[in-house]
Amino acid sequence: MPTLFKPNGLFVLFVKDQEESKKFYMKILLQSPILDVPGMTQFTIYEHLTLGLMPLINISRVIPCAFKNNIAQDLPSNNAPSSELYLYCNEPQEMALRFTTHGGQLISAYQTRNWGDKVVYVADLDNHLWAFAKTKGHTKPPNKQLE
Repeated sequence: MPTLFKPNGLFVLFVKDQEESKKFYMKILLQSPILDVPGMTQFTIYEHLTLGLMPLINISRVIPCAFKNNIAQDLPSNNAPSSELYLYCNEPQEMALRFTTHGGQLISAYQTRNWGDKVVYVADLDNHLWAFAKTKGHTKPPNKQLE
């Protein structure tokens, strides 16, 4: 079966303030952006995975049919996260500490979850949910063929 995707990926977080978010992620990721132009800032997460930060107003220009006339109406009113980025890393608690030290919020403490991973949940300045995890080394369940 041919692979559907290329090995490189970019995920984009829509942010209220590109400059403020750039400074926040420079402190969290301990690196400078690989791209920093009006409308897009990018950081390397893994060798083939890039984080992009785009002002919310910019995406409304790119795909205007996805937004109403007033961009403020399109923001979640209860500030609830609409997605989660779940990353395996060597030091989940260190990553959480970087978030909280620089203005992020601890959502759920580092603990073993019912699926076996030890995970800590934090939110960034725009309430994007990040999960930093260590796996217990469990394996995937065996593939079962459909009958």
